[in-house]
Amino acid sequence: MSQPERPIDDKPVNPVIAFFVRRFVFSTAVFLAMVLFGLISGSRVGVDLLPRFEIPVVAVTTAYPGAGPEEVEQQISRPIEDAVSTLAGLDQVASISGEGFSQVVISFEFGQDINRVATDVSQRVAAVRGQLPREAEAPVVQRFDPAASPILFIALSADGRDLREVG
Repeated sequence: MSQPERPIDDKPVNPVIAFFVRRFVFSTAVFLAMVLFGLISGSRVGVDLLPRFEIPVVAVTTAYPGAGPEEVEQQISRPIEDAVSTLAGLDQVASISGEGFSQVVISFEFGQDINRVATDVSQRVAAVRGQLPREAEAPVVQRFDPAASPILFIALSADGRDLREVG
């Protein structure tokens, strides 16, 4: 086997580089094959920017116009908490009681079917509806869906101009 040629400045040449320089048609074919393989592979890769996953969280919101936070807690939040506290797979129950509203957030262990637990919560809330004050509006049961939340918020402002003109 002969030694690789030496360039004019007398530095040794890497044998791999010398091989591909001498056989540039082969080098081009290898390069094009790798590009083609990459394009074919890249087109078949599935890309999901927001993968589907469900967080097993259900919120029960109830409006009680004109009631103070303590009254809302005693007459709305606690009965709903007590009704849902015995559900299977329950992780945590938390509530927020404010002036005129109650929100009970029920978290379940991961792996629970969100449709089933939302139905179970709805049934329990419907069963306790008779214990709530008549002035209170019907409780609304909502699942938490991360895919339903917006991915972009845009704010516009213009000093002295109507926002309909700006948008």
